[in-house]
Amino acid sequence: MLKHRPEGLDAGADRGGSVLGLSAASRVATGLMLVIVGYHAAAWSLPARWFPLQVPLDRWWVLGSAMAAGLMLTLLADRIERDREGDIGDG
Repeated sequence: MLKHRPEGLDAGADRGGSVLGLSAASRVATGLMLVIVGYHAAAWSLPARWFPLQVPLDRWWVLGSAMAAGLMLTLLADRIERDREGDIGDG
């Protein structure tokens, strides 16, 4: 059964509430990063033959740095978007 969109709700509006004020794209990116980190945590803790793709333990810092950079860039993009929306609303 199809549900109709409530009146006054834009097609691009983010309907999900977020405690941190993250956009839907940021929540998806953060979730994807957590999945990648979780996969590698499982790959490191289980026998190597179970997971053919894994970052070697001596290079864990590369994975951590990439995830931290991705999270910071996602938060930066949200901040820039929020600032631009504020500028548009003021003018």
